Amino acid sequence: MRWAFLVFAIFVVGAILAADLGLAPLVFSLVRAVPGGDKIGHFVLVGGLAFLAEFALRGRRIGVLGLRLPLGSLLIAVAATLEEFSQLLLARRSFDVLDLVFDFAGIAILGTLARRWITNAGSARR
Repeated sequence: MRWAFLVFAIFVVGAILAADLGLAPLVFSLVRAVPGGDKIGHFVLVGGLAFLAEFALRGRRIGVLGLRLPLGSLLIAVAATLEEFSQLLLARRSFDVLDLVFDFAGIAILGTLARRWITNAGSARR
C-alpha cells in the first residue's frame, strides 16, 4: 500500500505544480466547468491521500496535546493546509477557505474509512 500512496502523492503534487505554474489550463478549466468540480476534486484527491496514508502507516496514531490522532490523516491535513495557504503567495493561484473545508472533509471521511477498514481487517485475523 505504500507504493500506492507514493504514486498517488506524486500525481497530486504534479497536479499542484501544474496549477501553480499555469500548465494544463484545459484540464483545470474542464474541472471548473463541472458544477462543484473543484470542490469534488479537493475532497477526492486530498481525502484519497489520507486514505492511502492511513494504510501506508497501518493506522498508526500519535499523541498531540493529550489526544490520540491518526498520523496519516494528520500529516495530510498539515500538508493540505500549508498548500492552500501557500496560494496567498502565488499570482496564478487564489486561497479559498472552502477548498480547505473540502480537503478536511475528505480527510475526515476517507481517513476514517481507512482506519475502520484496517481495524476490521485486524480483528478478522485474530
